Amino acid sequence: MRKLANQRIREPEDHWAEEQGRRGGWGLALRSSAGFVLPIVLIIAFVLTTSGTAFLTMYTGESKNLTARINEQKVLYCAEAGIRKAIWRMNRVPLGEWEQWATFSESNNAVTYIDSIMTLISVGNVGDKTDTIRVEIVLDTGTSHTVASLPDGFTTVGGSGELYGPDPGEFSALPIVDANYYLGLANSVYGQPDSLVTETFINETLTDGIHFIYGDVDVKNNTVLNGTLVATGAISFSGANDISAQQVPADSSYYPAYYPAVIACGDTLSDIEGGTTNLVINGMIYSTTSIALNPVNINGPIIAPTVELAGSFTVTYDTLYALSPPGFTWPPGSFAATIGSWSN
Repeated sequence: MRKLANQRIREPEDHWAEEQGRRGGWGLALRSSAGFVLPIVLIIAFVLTTSGTAFLTMYTGESKNLTARINEQKVLYCAEAGIRKAIWRMNRVPLGEWEQWATFSESNNAVTYIDSIMTLISVGNVGDKTDTIRVEIVLDTGTSHTVASLPDGFTTVGGSGELYGPDPGEFSALPIVDANYYLGLANSVYGQPDSLVTETFINETLTDGIHFIYGDVDVKNNTVLNGTLVATGAISFSGANDISAQQVPADSSYYPAYYPAVIACGDTLSDIEGGTTNLVINGMIYSTTSIALNPVNINGPIIAPTVELAGSFTVTYDTLYALSPPGFTWPPGSFAATIGSWSN
């Protein structure tokens, strides 16, 4: 009985814990903890997935915006490239072929040249983006200058002459006149192709219009002409003379241009020479070989391979005669096309 008394009486809780240990009850407790952690893991996974999707969507959107901005720049460059190529072509073909060669279509641009308003329109395209550029063409020709010649072809003698207007211009080529064009319009014809003459006008008021001479012509002492003097040979001036160019008819495709005042259009020895202080020419003067005047009063451009002005000459640039006249072709080198006003 004493031995039993010394033994501690075991509580029911001890017995329950011991029994649970034998039966794996602690494993149940651990499994209960794992069930609590799983929802937390799922929530974290959901948050990460949602965040990743949001970042991916945002990245995709930014990528599309960046591509759009790049295409906006590319399409502008494509339109500009079309303009540059058109200008390059225009400067390498005759003036009359601009509309044919400056109108074209490529993979990333389409270019149109409108001759009546001297305007290039280029439409660039990249993806779903388009951009349009309109460019006004500025044309520099011999009629854009007081004097136009081949390189180093213009000289002056004496220090009393004056040029009023754009500086003299030099070109690698000059316009070519169609003599038959002016022959067909002539009011008066002198000589024949196989029978050249030397025509002399002295103190005479000529009939208005175009006077065409097969051969040479001397213009002397108070001769007056409202029209155009054309010769296949040389033209010589002396005394007080007055020649004024006429405007083309209003129904002409060249309107409002003027016919030249004086044209020497022979293949050789087709010079324009002479002059006095009372020689007045209003309009363009053109020679296929040379012009040497001493002195002269001119309102309009002078165009020839070589030009020499001497004495108290006065050359005044007049915009009335700045347009290209009819009957002339302008080969490459006789002009320069450049970009003027620009809009898109």
